[in-house]
Amino acid sequence: MDYKSALGGIGQALSNKNYRYYWIGTFVSILGFWVHKLALGWLTWELTNSPFWLGLVGFAALFPSFILAPFAGAIADRYGMRKVASYAILLSGISAFILGLLVYLDTISIQIVCIFTILQGAGLAFDLPARQGLVNFLVERRNLSSAIALNTTTFHIGAFIGPVLFSLIIKFAGMEWAFLINAGTFVFFLHHIINFF
Repeated sequence: MDYKSALGGIGQALSNKNYRYYWIGTFVSILGFWVHKLALGWLTWELTNSPFWLGLVGFAALFPSFILAPFAGAIADRYGMRKVASYAILLSGISAFILGLLVYLDTISIQIVCIFTILQGAGLAFDLPARQGLVNFLVERRNLSSAIALNTTTFHIGAFIGPVLFSLIIKFAGMEWAFLINAGTFVFFLHHIINFF
């Protein structure tokens, strides 16, 4: 496919094989993120029926980024974007998998939800800066703004499609599969970044 002529600057970025791997992995991972985010709120409400716990779990998801994000970029620069992204993705994926497994086994509690939400939030605090930093190595400088714009657009498309996927998963599979599928999307993205360079 001639990406260059069909999509302009975005096509130029997608014409790079490594960036295509990155973008496909990112798109799938973002869908998993939105499914997980909605499932987390739903599960919290089912467990507690409490607005307080709903707010606390939301806080637990974002608080690690608030604390760790200022250091995450520097750590990714020091140890390598791909390595930091890989470890962060592993942490997030394992957290989502264990959460899904505990829901399946019906041994989940709101305290456990909070613990794994904090762990996944810590993973995302390192994952997002490292993942964004990878773009610099995947496209030529003249295509960098197009690649970043595509990443932003992809996130918003995920926010649109994710709730639809979540509703289908809840209806036809069950709550645990929302978390297990998200864990699978991390594996999918990790497989794609291993193919870089």
